Amino acid sequence: LNGQVVSVRGWDGSSGRFEVLPAEAEKSIKVKAINLKAVHPSLEAGDSTKPAADESRVGSLLWEVALAVSHALHVRNVAEFSAVNRSVRAALWLEPESKALWNNLFIHRFGHRAAEASQRARPGVEGPALYRTARALTLYFRDHLEIVMGSVVDHAVGVEVVACPVTRTLQHFGFGAQFAVRRAAGKPLEDAIDTIETPVDELSVTLVPGGPLAHRVALTVTEPPANLMERFFFSAEV
Repeated sequence: LNGQVVSVRGWDGSSGRFEVLPAEAEKSIKVKAINLKAVHPSLEAGDSTKPAADESRVGSLLWEVALAVSHALHVRNVAEFSAVNRSVRAALWLEPESKALWNNLFIHRFGHRAAEASQRARPGVEGPALYRTARALTLYFRDHLEIVMGSVVDHAVGVEVVACPVTRTLQHFGFGAQFAVRRAAGKPLEDAIDTIETPVDELSVTLVPGGPLAHRVALTVTEPPANLMERFFFSAEV
């Protein structure tokens, strides 16, 4: 720790810091993982010139323990922790066991369904790469998504795709956002809807011609899935 040999005494999960005891000190202090550098267990106190000879350990902490501890950390703390040495970095980023860690971090931050969108953006990615993909998509939509007041018809000028909320039967209910979009898109949209076999899939999106409204209209099923409704009404789980 800053050139001074310290002993790792524990982990404080609430602060995301290690509890370490400096040489000849009576009380432990809390430090971030990024500020610690591994040294050989036989290194004498005060001798900070000897290089770390045991890269399989963070001081006396096995890399398996480091991996287990990381399951309780925020992703930023995991990144800082991985900077301790090459062994920990490999354990947290490259080892097969790290996939479970990054899966937990992913679900905690983005939720289960975000994996599907990330896989579509970058097929085949997993582990840290999948997390980075989801984060990149989040930042992209944060920078490019704009919320405006008013009817979608009034703001559709220059828009390539307009979403139209529908049920699985694609029935025209004659009110709300669906009514506004279908009226503005006109006959090209209705002709395209007539060719679609119903019911469409749950939570599906179907692109069809948008007529004078936009290049495309995305028929977006907003009807709750049947299994969700069954759980809501008949199961004690909800």
